Amino acid sequence: MTWKSAAARRIKDLAAEDSVEAAVIEIGRRLTDGQALPPTNLHTIFPRLAIQDCYPDQQLRTAGELRKVVDGFEIAYCGTDSLARRRFTIAHEIAHAVFERTGPHCPRKGRELERICDMIAGEILVPYDSLNSLDGRRLDLDALSDLADTYQTSLTSMAIRCAKRFGMMAAQIEFGEVIWCVCPRAGGVVRPRTQIKRLASLCGERRAGEFRCTVELRRSQVVKTMQWTTIGCADRQLFIFCNAEEFAPSAAQPSSASSRSRRIAGRQELLAFS
Repeated sequence: MTWKSAAARRIKDLAAEDSVEAAVIEIGRRLTDGQALPPTNLHTIFPRLAIQDCYPDQQLRTAGELRKVVDGFEIAYCGTDSLARRRFTIAHEIAHAVFERTGPHCPRKGRELERICDMIAGEILVPYDSLNSLDGRRLDLDALSDLADTYQTSLTSMAIRCAKRFGMMAAQIEFGEVIWCVCPRAGGVVRPRTQIKRLASLCGERRAGEFRCTVELRRSQVVKTMQWTTIGCADRQLFIFCNAEEFAPSAAQPSSASSRSRRIAGRQELLAFS
């Protein structure tokens, strides 16, 4: 992505980095320095940015808001949101406070600003360096769910973080359409959204499951194990694509003979492959 906004320039200057992505990682390191992770203790970050208070506000029409007060800032958030959602909102507002501390005329609006604040929020909650120990580990939905619980973040956020960090494929589909997808640059997945949509259509009405599939690359093909689960509502699914050799051999089509219990997002669900 080509960054063009004042927010992008400001965050790169603050971190003394050449790219927004590297700047976000560096800012995350500074904010979480000295913490015993995971999970990130957001309240220990507040004094570094003059954040005086953080509280729920049921009158809010948005997920959260950074408010200027005499001695710094306050963060208001929607108290009815889930724990993971509240933590992401607070981390996002912390990112806005970072910009506020960069000097006069700091950016306060804009699509790139909000995206960078989302990236910083993700870095605060799941720091890049804290994932080093996972390198080489099998990251299926079970593992991602456990990590989400440990870091007190959502399964979707954890899937995105790990997909970007370790070059995995992941996607979310709502009502049959790909809302977002993460694909590794190495190898060059051909038309990733089209492929993911086609593969997802093979799942039928099953709420969760897994099967082996072929993913088209620019110069070759690779066999992956596609796993999916329903998140939030019946028409919203999270998909991840793992290396097939990490799993026991299975048929090329969804299995009709096995079922098992899998822990997803802190609850027990029976995933029937039928």
